[in-house]
Amino acid sequence: MKKLRIIAIIVLIILIGVIIAVVVRKTNLNNTSEANNNETTKTEGTYWDSVLDKAKENPDDYKYQGQSSSDIGLEASGEPVNMDNWEVSYSPTNDNEITLRGQLDTESEYDSVYKDTSVTNIVIPQYIILSSTGEYYKVTIIGENAFNLLENLTSVTIPNSIESIEKKAFNGCSSLTDIYYNGTIEQWNEITIDSDNAEINNATIHCSDGSISANSQ
Repeated sequence: MKKLRIIAIIVLIILIGVIIAVVVRKTNLNNTSEANNNETTKTEGTYWDSVLDKAKENPDDYKYQGQSSSDIGLEASGEPVNMDNWEVSYSPTNDNEITLRGQLDTESEYDSVYKDTSVTNIVIPQYIILSSTGEYYKVTIIGENAFNLLENLTSVTIPNSIESIEKKAFNGCSSLTDIYYNGTIEQWNEITIDSDNAEINNATIHCSDGSISANSQ
């Protein structure tokens, strides 16, 4: 009888130990899962959503020091683009998209969306906030004559948000030799590029995973 009681106590102790081990393991798994979920929330959220949220909360943080323009542009890297030289004229294609389009000055002459015609390098922002609307717009189209007759332009950086480049987008940009594209070669090849864009064909396209030589496009 005494031996049975001892055995029962031992079995009970073992069972208690097993139960405690199971509870501890489950707690650790839950904590790990919660931590992973928190990490997933941090890492899988859309990068630009967080950038735009911050820009909306503190717009001055997304201007260059001394920037007078109230319009803010953001590069694909999340850094601000100085919008002082950008003409605030646009043709929104959707509520949250924008086309950079050259403005017709006369029946035959177009003005570039960029005010400074002596510019040599341009970074096209992936997002623009316009003071006239107070809204953010995603730049998806480089429109017709967008950078008309910028004869000194040698390089341009294009974000991977661009879906199409309309005809004569870089009309008269005779010095353009390099295009830096913030995306892969495959993504670049998916962009719809209209006719009359010889300036693009004459430039080397530098992508994130390699380059496309001039005239090989």
